[in-house]
Amino acid sequence: MGLEVPQQDAREKPLTLEQQVAWCWLNWRPPEGSVLVILDDVTEYKDIKQLLPRTNNERFKLLITTRQRRLCH
Repeated sequence: MGLEVPQQDAREKPLTLEQQVAWCWLNWRPPEGSVLVILDDVTEYKDIKQLLPRTNNERFKLLITTRQRRLCH
């Protein structure tokens, strides 16, 4: 994608993984158009919940695959 994800904020405090992923969702290239994101073989929804886009627009479509019979959220 050609993105250089920041490792720290303006105060030079390290960014968490969740903050870095949120930055990627906001700065996705190109900035327009629909995007399909596939998360393959998810074993625990709680492990990915904080990494999902936090936007109400319909730009991002998520396909989550799992081998689990029930993927609780």
